[in-house]
Order: sequence, then structure tokens, then C-alpha cells
Amino acid sequence: MCSGMSRNHNIYTSEELQAFSSKLANAPVYIEHVAVPNAIGKVTKTDWDGHNLWYEAEVYDEATAEKIRKGLIQHVSVGADYEAVDLVDGKVPHGLHNAELSLVAVPGIPETNVQVIEKPTQLEGRLTWAQKIIDVLRK
Repeated sequence: MCSGMSRNHNIYTSEELQAFSSKLANAPVYIEHVAVPNAIGKVTKTDWDGHNLWYEAEVYDEATAEKIRKGLIQHVSVGADYEAVDLVDGKVPHGLHNAELSLVAVPGIPETNVQVIEKPTQLEGRLTWAQKIIDVLRK
């Protein structure tokens, strides 16, 4: 996610995204911004580089992880509530909170896409693979 205007005319400022970065950590991951019972993972790490909000997430649902591996799911979208909004040539939300990340067909910010990293993890004495999603912004 980067500062600038999204397809739905939200304008995200660098200052707002920097403040929001830590609120996205540990947020749930959904498919197409659907409700809590349908969470398929969680955000594990966030980083703000001054222009881009980078994040990593683990996907626990194997069917979804396989769709990501096969390239059937290629994009992500961040969802959040906001405390106030300025109306200019778009909406400038302020006080972003209640964060979530969703795997989507059409992202609000076109440059977002998924990069897959798999790593082995120990879980209850057996070796499994954790699926990580990293949002990659190319501008």
C-alpha cells in the first residue's frame, strides 16, 4: 500500500499510513473483506519506508494457500475504519483503525500484488509449512 489515491478515491497520506502501520500488525486476513468467522490468516509484520506500507501475513487455510501458489489470487487490499474524513477531490481518511487485510481480485491500489514465501515451522512436534504473503508495490 502506498500514499496516493486509490480506485475508490480514498487519498492516503504518508503521515496517516505511517501512523496506521503498527495498527495493521496482527490484523486478520480475509478473502474479499468478508466477516471475522471467515478469517484465513493474520498479518505478522508491517514496515513503513516513507512511501510504501509493506506487510507480511501468514495464511493458515491450505486451499487458499494453494490458490495463491497457482496464481489464482494475486492481490491484496487493506481495510480500515476511520475517525474523520476530509472531502477534496477524493476522501482523505484520518485516524485509521480496525485494520484488516484481504486477498482480492481487484485491489483498490492497482500496484499491490502478492509474493509467496514459504518456510518450515514446528507445530506440535511436526514440521509444517507456513504460507506468508508479502504485498509488493511496484511504482
